[in-house]
Amino acid sequence: MLHEHIQRHGLNATVRLTGRLCQDECKLGPNLAIGDELYHGVTAARLRDLLQQPGMALRGEHGTA
Repeated sequence: MLHEHIQRHGLNATVRLTGRLCQDECKLGPNLAIGDELYHGVTAARLRDLLQQPGMALRGEHGTA
């Protein structure tokens, strides 16, 4: 879903997807970091909601998505 969203919105040059450890918050997962913001309990529906928020693509531009 993330790769499709990135391609559909022409964000290939500005969004970098990386994996990382759970930062001692594994029990709250699945976790997702976008820039400096950490989201817990991310489901597919929650991810769709996050991606629809205005400016969400820009927040991931200088960090990890």
